[in-house]
Amino acid sequence: IIFVVDNFETIRGQVELHSWLSNAVRLPNKVLVTTRTRDFKADYPIVVHGMLRPEFDELVNEVATRLQIKVLIDEEYRDRLFEESGGHPYIAKVLLGELARTGQRTHLKKVVATRDGMLDALFERSFENLTSAGQRVFLTLAKWRTLIPRVGLEAVLLRTGNERLDLAAALDELERSSLVELVTADDSANEFVSVPL
Repeated sequence: IIFVVDNFETIRGQVELHSWLSNAVRLPNKVLVTTRTRDFKADYPIVVHGMLRPEFDELVNEVATRLQIKVLIDEEYRDRLFEESGGHPYIAKVLLGELARTGQRTHLKKVVATRDGMLDALFERSFENLTSAGQRVFLTLAKWRTLIPRVGLEAVLLRTGNERLDLAAALDELERSSLVELVTADDSANEFVSVPL
């Protein structure tokens, strides 16, 4: 039996689960744990690096087209983005979102000095730059940790008694910052919102 624990950093009681897996699972059974943190030691760690350059270029083209910033991206910026992000797709998407929002190219090295805290620092800076409506919508979505129908989000946030907010503008701001993903179901016009892990 192979036990797969995906996105270990999202689990409550990580120490207890890690200890239980270490003590309870015996050969020939195996445990595969995926995580973005390095808090636990593995017998056979496999480090997964960022995307390959062709994959990265495809992602940049797709995001730049969606955000209508293709004219702002030249080869020099694309090279620097790949080098500084290490090919990490989420970091690239957030930096492209900032380019769309501000119209200025952001140097990742100005954000953080080391790669260890790069993602956290980049997220914190992006979150702090959101409007209060954007922060409220993001925190609501993050609490659910699942794909939410847009109509359901509207029902929760726009109900009587809540402070009024421009949900469409907040979702647009979050999408441009790559803090949420909007997905349309193939078989209908229903739109769903999710927060990237």
